[in-house]
Amino acid sequence: MAFGVTLSAMNLPLLNFQQRCEAAAAAGFTGIGISLRQWLTERHRGAGARTIKAILAENGLALTEIEGPWDWAHQGDMNEEDALMLELLDAFGPLQVTAVQLAPATGRGIRAGLRRWATLVQERNSVFALEFMPFGQVPNLRCALDVLDAVDGGSVGLLLDTWHVERTGAWSEIHNIPIGSICSVQLCDTQEQAAADLRWEARHHRKLPGEQSRQLVETLDRLGHEPRYAVEVWSDDLNDLDQREAAQQLYAAATDVLGRGLVSQGRPG
Repeated sequence: MAFGVTLSAMNLPLLNFQQRCEAAAAAGFTGIGISLRQWLTERHRGAGARTIKAILAENGLALTEIEGPWDWAHQGDMNEEDALMLELLDAFGPLQVTAVQLAPATGRGIRAGLRRWATLVQERNSVFALEFMPFGQVPNLRCALDVLDAVDGGSVGLLLDTWHVERTGAWSEIHNIPIGSICSVQLCDTQEQAAADLRWEARHHRKLPGEQSRQLVETLDRLGHEPRYAVEVWSDDLNDLDQREAAQQLYAAATDVLGRGLVSQGRPG
């Protein structure tokens, strides 16, 4: 059974955008993400929005998500990264903006930033997906749900990443997630033993989606959630492979997980 899966912006980092799209399409992906850095790189190469849209069309892919800036809750006027994100939304929307706050911020600042971006993305028919992680300013699922409670409207939701669910012990909180509030899920698995430096582990030693990801998919399906699924595996081992082979492994692992996690519950992908 075929499944619609997005290739995260953080996968196949050794390729330019056209090469990533070609590898993703050949592997079977239906969507792809782009980061602000990748967008800047393409612009510097002379590839504007028209070129990016042509590449997507040639490969039968949808641009589904932006890996946004890591300080969207900053105080003060809009900065260059903010402007780039709006530029992408205006050119390619509707899209999901992946919202990770790594720079120091207060709880009040995070809520204010989320409200500001909720308005900006709503005006562009897009969504702002809050992602929690143990080394970020929104460190766990409970904190993420508390933050989302302070924002009205359907333009802000939650992003779940299997690695972050596992490393923050969020399994016991998943039943508290309101139906319809999960924008997307990023599939990957963790190593058996956590590294002393979780940020380093998250960026270098994730594993292909496997049993942890299957458990997350099955749990969400059983609870009634129907998010969009993506795969995000930051892995030095994958980067050492031919990148087309890496894309094929990513897609095969993700669709195996979805096939076992969704079909076992009686819902087609």
